[in-house]
Amino acid sequence: SVLLNKARKAGSQVLLIGDPEQLKPIQKGEIFRGIAAITGYIELENIKRQQDLGDRQASLNMAKGNIDAALDHYYAKGAVHMHDKLREASKQLVADWQQTVSKDNVKDSILLAFTRKAVADMNEKARAALKEKNELGVEEAVYQGFEKELKISTGERLLFRQNDKTLGVRNGDLGTV
Repeated sequence: SVLLNKARKAGSQVLLIGDPEQLKPIQKGEIFRGIAAITGYIELENIKRQQDLGDRQASLNMAKGNIDAALDHYYAKGAVHMHDKLREASKQLVADWQQTVSKDNVKDSILLAFTRKAVADMNEKARAALKEKNELGVEEAVYQGFEKELKISTGERLLFRQNDKTLGVRNGDLGTV
């Protein structure tokens, strides 16, 4: 409220844009939610990214916490696939990815997993798939990772997981070797 009072006195306007449901604070307070409760807010519901009306509604459902309805839509559309075992899901995900990935579009493609173990498993499978398609260089640099050593070749995509000013990278940056 100090910021809002100062802005009001200066004749300024404060616009905050965000989603209080996306990133929860680790320690003190939910400042965005608190300010919105005091000042009021406008909620955007006009989705432009998806062209399909069902996809638009699914996005709204997700935003409002109606996850079942959103997943039902994508499942019926064939965009969500279920597997009984993690290993099956991982294998199928990499197989589907391998069918479409190439040197030209690898920058637009990413595989994500929840645990480090699942990430390592998919990385190995994806790397083998790229080698099989001759999309990676032959020489390998070896880097000691958290759980085991990591082999890296030219053509591979890397996701940086921490900031490093000397390298000029930030957490979440992607790069191609």
